Amino acid sequence: MATVARGVVEEPGAGMRTTLNSIGVTAGCLLVIVGIFALIAFIFAGGVWLGKTILPLLAFIALLVLALDIFVLFPLSMSKRSRSASGAGLFLSSYVYGATAWLWSLVLVDAIWGIGMVIVGVLFAGIGVIPLAIIATSVNSAWGLAGQIIFLVALAYGTRTAGRYLSAGGPDNEPPRAPLDAPEVIVINEPLK
Repeated sequence: MATVARGVVEEPGAGMRTTLNSIGVTAGCLLVIVGIFALIAFIFAGGVWLGKTILPLLAFIALLVLALDIFVLFPLSMSKRSRSASGAGLFLSSYVYGATAWLWSLVLVDAIWGIGMVIVGVLFAGIGVIPLAIIATSVNSAWGLAGQIIFLVALAYGTRTAGRYLSAGGPDNEPPRAPLDAPEVIVINEPLK
């Protein structure tokens, strides 16, 4: 028998059907959300696997680039004619050091704290794995690993800064400094205490 409330005719069991429909939609939405998180975890796990696979090659390339920077680009920066090209090379090499630091941090965070913290680190502006790796290695007293990451980050920022400076012209491009207006004679009116 149909119920009439405020002019709307409800069939028997319609409230139960609406409730079950709401439960089904909610469960479906939760499954989609869980599936999205599982897909994200799978993508990050694949990224960690890829990182572990190419990290030895990237570390070797970073070592070669470091040798190139020290033995070729820095000496070339002494000449005015090659200073700009040397700066561009140093600037580009900073990306190799940055990528190596980021990938090494990704692998370390995964090895020490797991994929959950890798996801947190990557979602923290993409570079969060580097501070997380420094913290994780420091907490586990792996000071050598923390030092490697800090060295790579300093190398990346140092070569980037030097590359920008040299590309802009280096010391020849600095504005002239004003001479100091110091008095020639210093007069002391009071005795020193």
